[in-house]
Amino acid sequence: MNDFIVCKKCETKNHTDNNFCRHCGEKLKNTCKCWVKKKDNYDCGESSCPGYSLFYQEKIKAQESFLQDHNRSQLQIGEEHRQ
Repeated sequence: MNDFIVCKKCETKNHTDNNFCRHCGEKLKNTCKCWVKKKDNYDCGESSCPGYSLFYQEKIKAQESFLQDHNRSQLQIGEEHRQ
């Protein structure tokens, strides 16, 4: 049985339960056992662990999504008034 995963970036051997390379920090699997979100098979979309800044990144993404939705609805209202 293979007890190691070889990092594609630096070729360091890592234990199969590692999420990230112990040498360079590169993500070893598509999903992780995330210690921040306390979830198995979680994909934050990052190539290295963002740690607690994951919450900040999610907050920024939510704000950007809200602003896009708000701007879209404002454009629709403006178009309705022009007609």
